[in-house]
Amino acid sequence: MTPPARLAQVQAHLASPTSSPPPPARSASSSSATQPAKPSRPRAPTANEFRYFLPMQTRWNDNDSYGHMNNAIYSHYFDSVTNAYLLHHAYPSPPAPRPIGLIVNSATTYAASVAYPQPVVAALAVSHLGTRSVTWRVALFAAEYGDDEPRAAAYGEMVHVFVDQDSRRPVKELDDGMRAALQKLVVQ
Repeated sequence: MTPPARLAQVQAHLASPTSSPPPPARSASSSSATQPAKPSRPRAPTANEFRYFLPMQTRWNDNDSYGHMNNAIYSHYFDSVTNAYLLHHAYPSPPAPRPIGLIVNSATTYAASVAYPQPVVAALAVSHLGTRSVTWRVALFAAEYGDDEPRAAAYGEMVHVFVDQDSRRPVKELDDGMRAALQKLVVQ
């Protein structure tokens, strides 16, 4: 599927009638003239920067006492999209035994709140493919955030090192099937 077609699917999913109303607009502070300028944050990535998308529905228990999705839950969504890709594309007929990916590093940047019952789209790309590791780019897109095209409400990076299931030692190298599946997601 072409990137414009994927983007159209993301936009259609996020336009679902079950979306919650947009958050109230923030008002500018009148004392901002006396405050030093804050450094600008990098803009959240757009859907065009990813190659695999998985629509998901937030759950009631994802919310915390502040009325938005708890920060730790974003990691669950990121883990779900990476494992869905691995199970459906990298292991369609798994070798026995197949290697497992252990997260050795992760980071998340939060750009906008997400809350139940918003539908979301988890997005995935690969920024680095090593001999036995992969660096994933992950994002969660939600309705009401973005300009003309959706921007990630949260985004980040996860590094998996693939290890033998029994010994937990890194594999010598990824097999050709897995490497080919991961190569499809590589972005610059």
